[in-house]
Amino acid sequence: MSRDILKHNWKLPSDTVYIFGTGPNGKDHYGRVPANSWIIGVNKAINLQEPISIWLCADGTLPKQEWFTKSAEYVISQKFILDDHHRPTPCFDAGTLLKAYPNVPYYFIHGHTLRESPPFAPEEGVLRSGGSISAQAIQLAYWLGAKRIVLVGVDMAGKTYFDDTTNLNPRLLPDGKSKHLRIMNGLCTWLRARGTEVVSLSPTALNVKVI
Repeated sequence: MSRDILKHNWKLPSDTVYIFGTGPNGKDHYGRVPANSWIIGVNKAINLQEPISIWLCADGTLPKQEWFTKSAEYVISQKFILDDHHRPTPCFDAGTLLKAYPNVPYYFIHGHTLRESPPFAPEEGVLRSGGSISAQAIQLAYWLGAKRIVLVGVDMAGKTYFDDTTNLNPRLLPDGKSKHLRIMNGLCTWLRARGTEVVSLSPTALNVKVI
């Protein structure tokens, strides 16, 4: 039976969490992540040749894409547990994806959209939409107890993925940066003000420190 990951009373055993986005800037940096790290991978990050601890997905078009259906069926069938940080435990949104895969072990509920107005703050019990799946991964890391969030491949610009395929719905500004950039910067600022550090291993359009 699928469970709400934010009501599972489970916390990350590490204060540091890595978030794997799918931008091409991450290609030279995924391998820099220390062994045994806790990693949240979003959407197509499941295709990276890197370990992922939690596979977070929230795109209603994913069930129409062959790479996703193959990955979802396999990963769900393996019944990986949250405590196994080397194997991807899937967590899908409670809308289209949960309906398509009711046997996914964990789901999350979308809250009020982050687009409404600042402050771009998390809401307890939900992962607010409107700021990209990476913004929801950041919120998940925060609610699961992370004090240091390290981004990899969260470019927030461009329309290609790490595997050179094209994002069919990139939602870009005229300068090529993501329309979600302002929201993501606001979310990161809110977290930093409350003691949760957000940095990036790879180049990003976000206003965060690149290390």
